[in-house]
Amino acid sequence: MIYLDSVKRRRVLLLAELTVCLGPTFLYLLTGVVLVPHQLVLLVGFGVMQSVWPLLYYAGTVALFVAVNAMYRHLTNRSRTFVAPRTTFVCLVFGVAALCLGPVGTFALGGIAAMDSILVVPFLVFPIAGVLHLAFLSRSFLARILRDS
Repeated sequence: MIYLDSVKRRRVLLLAELTVCLGPTFLYLLTGVVLVPHQLVLLVGFGVMQSVWPLLYYAGTVALFVAVNAMYRHLTNRSRTFVAPRTTFVCLVFGVAALCLGPVGTFALGGIAAMDSILVVPFLVFPIAGVLHLAFLSRSFLARILRDS
């Protein structure tokens, strides 16, 4: 019975951490439903090369959430993960690189310098800290890459 309580507590604490750390990023990802078609029209129709950065950010954020989901499932002993450790690692690297660009980089490319310093903590520091902590906790899952090679 104590084991079940600790497992439930671990799930709740991990979910709370991920909600706090990745919540703003997820909410910004929802704006991609509107912005991605517009950015594609600008890129393909008008040749605006600055439209590549938001598209890369949204693709990287989706990859990051795939990796976070796989690591969370591994840590909470849910059903088997649907993503292999190697794919999870590639998605994680691509997602962290996209976070470094993120809305902060997108706004900086747009010339909005005042918003840049405000958005650093919720869109860069918290997500990277949360993802690195989750990757550290699931290091046995990610270490399968070395064993499988």
